[in-house]
Amino acid sequence: MLDQHQRLVHELSSALKDAGWRIERKSKGVGVDLVATDQRQRCSMFRVLVADQVRSSALEGKLAIGILEASVSSLGGYGEPVIVVGASRVTDAMHTRLGIFAEKVARKTSWGIVDERGHVALHGPGLKSVRRAPRYAERSPVETNHFDPFSDLGQWCLKVLVSHRLSGSVYAPRLQMPKPTRGHVFEPLQTAMSLAASADVSVPVASRLVAHLRREHFIGAGRPVELVREEALFERWGAANAKSPVEVAARWLLRPKDTLRHLDEVLKRHEQRLGSRACLGLFAASAKLGFNLVVGVAPHLYLEKISRAALESFGLVPARPGEPIDVFVREPRFAESVFRGAHAYAGDDVPAADFVQVWLDVSHHPARGAELAKLIENRVLAPLVWRLA
Repeated sequence: MLDQHQRLVHELSSALKDAGWRIERKSKGVGVDLVATDQRQRCSMFRVLVADQVRSSALEGKLAIGILEASVSSLGGYGEPVIVVGASRVTDAMHTRLGIFAEKVARKTSWGIVDERGHVALHGPGLKSVRRAPRYAERSPVETNHFDPFSDLGQWCLKVLVSHRLSGSVYAPRLQMPKPTRGHVFEPLQTAMSLAASADVSVPVASRLVAHLRREHFIGAGRPVELVREEALFERWGAANAKSPVEVAARWLLRPKDTLRHLDEVLKRHEQRLGSRACLGLFAASAKLGFNLVVGVAPHLYLEKISRAALESFGLVPARPGEPIDVFVREPRFAESVFRGAHAYAGDDVPAADFVQVWLDVSHHPARGAELAKLIENRVLAPLVWRLA
């Protein structure tokens, strides 16, 4: 009768064959359990290490041992080493946590998981096709810790994750990072820790988001932290922003000759004077970003907290029924996502919401919002999500 190690080697061998690999040999030696070649004739050597407990910490310990063995022995001399850790069962939560651990310690070593239910997943160059779900469903308690990837900071982190795909042209200025980094992201971020540093959020916030996106298959395991299935993600993201925020129709207390120019001038000095955050949104922001498609609509002003005092600081008062509307003042539901991405992209010191935020906001707006959203999709967001339905 096969022992547990042999059963796991058999499950791995079966999954490799199903993915089109050819098993060159099996070994009973210490260094290598399987040698296999893929359809491109690339050879890999697989070392299977069995955890003595069905626990994430036990799997992490075995992976660390395997990585150390691979670094000092090269596992037999030819082919790429792949460290596969296994147990009687490896849950999705364990797999996700192991992926976070691998980001920190695996560096360039390929790795994977296998369990006695037939659950196999390999991570590394040329290995992503080797995936097999368990033969029977996991019997575990329903997850009670609900995680919302579209929370305020979650949406901001998502913007940072996709920001390197923006072209940086005049039609799509790069997302400006806030203090303390004050820079741009030009390459895919490698880890949750690098996301935390770029987005200026805590490591737990970034780690939980990355883990959730992996669990939902919006990010692959390993490095870099790169989004996949972008269309589905953006569809959910848009739905999370469909609910209308608090909005007040306002008029100027002393109506200027040029409403838009006056709003620009007030915005330029607002933050320095009051220390609170404000920026242009929706169609006014779109115009600053180079897409002046919609005209004749009162500009939208994002204000962190709407109050009579805050309105009066801009020289605005709520418009009564029948009075002309000069400015729509909107209090964002997700203030960090809005204001951290807001910068003077037009170079005129007037802060405006970023392209992703404008797309989220105008998609459901009745005043040619869908038309502007489609224009932004085609010209700006295509590099982010490849295509949007």
